[in-house]
Amino acid sequence: MDKNLDLSDFGIKIKKSNSRFWVVRASGGEFIPNFIQGGVAAIGHLDSFLHRPDSPRDISNSDLIKFLKIKNNPQSTNSKKIRIGNTKSQIENFIREIKIGDTIVSVDSTTVAVGIATGATFFNEDPIVVRYLNSTSTQLNYVTRLPVAWEHQFKRRELPLVVRNTLQAHQTIFSLDRHWTYIYHLIYPIFADLHHIYYSNFIHQKKDVNANAMAKLMAFFSEIEPILFGNTTDQEKAFSELDLNKLSELFNQQNSERHTSFKTEVFSEGPVWWKMPLQYIHDYRRVVILLLVVSAIFGGEMGPLKLPGIITPEMRETMLKFILQKIDEHDIEKARRDLMLDIPRKFSNPRIDAAILDSANNHFKDI
Repeated sequence: MDKNLDLSDFGIKIKKSNSRFWVVRASGGEFIPNFIQGGVAAIGHLDSFLHRPDSPRDISNSDLIKFLKIKNNPQSTNSKKIRIGNTKSQIENFIREIKIGDTIVSVDSTTVAVGIATGATFFNEDPIVVRYLNSTSTQLNYVTRLPVAWEHQFKRRELPLVVRNTLQAHQTIFSLDRHWTYIYHLIYPIFADLHHIYYSNFIHQKKDVNANAMAKLMAFFSEIEPILFGNTTDQEKAFSELDLNKLSELFNQQNSERHTSFKTEVFSEGPVWWKMPLQYIHDYRRVVILLLVVSAIFGGEMGPLKLPGIITPEMRETMLKFILQKIDEHDIEKARRDLMLDIPRKFSNPRIDAAILDSANNHFKDI
């Protein structure tokens, strides 16, 4: 593997091993605009907590339990104790477990907002007021707040079914760690963790999906596998000589193992996700093939993705020529049109829609 390269050199989003994903509801979604405008996520569980310390994290376990018992006026029933335990767990997740760099997701009935936690929780009583063009407004008074850089917004219906089902949970704060790839697939065309690199597509065709177009798409990705995974001595030599057609022939002749897998929810509309194990990509220069696929199929705009200086013009030109050849062979342009295939839209820019806000009063100053 080329030790001079890291995936981040390509502008590829890397998920850190210790980063986590959390849902923080905004009172059923009512306050998502306030969250976005204030640059926070917030909960109201501790609004009536007397003699608040300087930081929510300074609330002791015993004081939190005492507060919740008084607030809920519990009797000695198991159901009351369970409710207090669940509330305590959610508060502690918010004030202690969420760390800088964790991904925060907030949802309402139609919208999903995604951001990154940028600091520790704090108390602030200044309201965050959003005024709309139609002269209505919403005011957020929750005092327990978490600084968040909100970066993306999309329709809830774009979420895979498994995530939509998870979001039906009633808790205000809960972990979304199991489904982190689904969130990233909606945001990034290419991303990676420690073990895999992922590639994202979305089928926007609302009519029946054309089986031939899907077959062409699968065949196309099968054609680029030799560039990623061709690691025998002969194949390495062909790559070093930039003879990609020879590399592909050797890969097939030598029955080299294929490693790309995919998952899909083809519901017209629906996502298609590709996953490739990093352990079999011995030279990260080969990852450029995926970046050039984005460029060649989806209009040449790679957004935050980039080609590091070690990628020579000759290598880029040769790979792009190979891709274009395979695009023609499999008629991928027609398949793309038939499927209305796309990558995460506007991924190069934040997708937060601020058009609904007009002269909103934001008294929040402490981020």
